[in-house]
Parts: sequence; C-alpha cells; structure tokens
Amino acid sequence: MQPKNVQIPFQTFQQMAKLCEEMQEFLLIHQLNFDYYSDLEDVLATIQAKQASFERRQAYGELMTANKDGDEDKQTQARINYLQQKRR
Repeated sequence: MQPKNVQIPFQTFQQMAKLCEEMQEFLLIHQLNFDYYSDLEDVLATIQAKQASFERRQAYGELMTANKDGDEDKQTQARINYLQQKRR
C-alpha cells in the first residue's frame, strides 16, 4: 500500500520546483523530444499549485497577525496581499 502524501523538507521542495522549471525551459529552448514531457508538466503544475497554496496560507497568517495588532495600515496591506494571493 502506498501512502497518499509524503512530507519533504521545504528546501528540497523548492529545489524540485526549480529543477522542474529549468528542465522544462531547457527542453523548450532546445526543442528536444522528451517522452515524459507531459509527466514533467503534471509534476510542475502540482508543485506550482502547492506553492500557491503555501503563499495563500502565509498571507492569511499575516492578515490574522495584522488584525490582532490593530494597525490599520498593516491590516489594509495584509488584506490586499491576501486577496492578491487568493486570486491566483
């Protein structure tokens, strides 16, 4: 039985994202035939979705912190940042 999810260090996750992006760019620039290109696109899409989810969670946490602090300027900026992340 295979696990549904696995945990990896965040730094490794970032390295994987960079590696996939650079590999995709290299293949496109050099017009190389890569039999697993659709798999690469799927992995990259999953990684990018996870990155966006992380950024939304971080922006939401910043919004909650700003709301607790009571500084209206920080609240406004945090709200704008969160809504921008939410749109992506």
